[in-house]
Amino acid sequence: AEDGAGLAAAAAGWPVLTQRGSGLGARLANAHADVAAAYPGEPVLQIGMDTPQLTPARLQAAVRRLDSAEAVLGLAVDGGWWALGLRHPRHAAVLRGVPMSTAETGRGTWTALREQGLRVAALPVAQDVDEWADALAVAAAAPGTRFARQVAAVRPTLVRGGRG
Repeated sequence: AEDGAGLAAAAAGWPVLTQRGSGLGARLANAHADVAAAYPGEPVLQIGMDTPQLTPARLQAAVRRLDSAEAVLGLAVDGGWWALGLRHPRHAAVLRGVPMSTAETGRGTWTALREQGLRVAALPVAQDVDEWADALAVAAAAPGTRFARQVAAVRPTLVRGGRG
């Protein structure tokens, strides 16, 4: 985030943990460990920041799936994943060996979890927002949301005629 003060204001009242580690896989694994240390005995559901269409109900449903599975994984349309939930967050260590930010990240994460002998439940596939076309698709799929309103507001300034 380029606006550190704005980000700090938005996070006021929420626990904020510093990222640790070299590389995305290590940072994700460490985040699971840090949250588990802060909330012992609780499952951890890690979500992507680029899925603004998610609702509290959808996140609660993902956590409930951990009652019958040791892990839940929500694949993203682009081959990554939008959510990883673990009943025992120590299993996030597998992320250190999964190539991140590729079209195979989701499949690689699934395979790594299964190779650890975990029962993995699939969450619904979701579109994440990496490019303008993704923003348009997510805004269309989640009309009436703040995200959809923001996309509509900036669209005329980004695209001649507001069509694309």
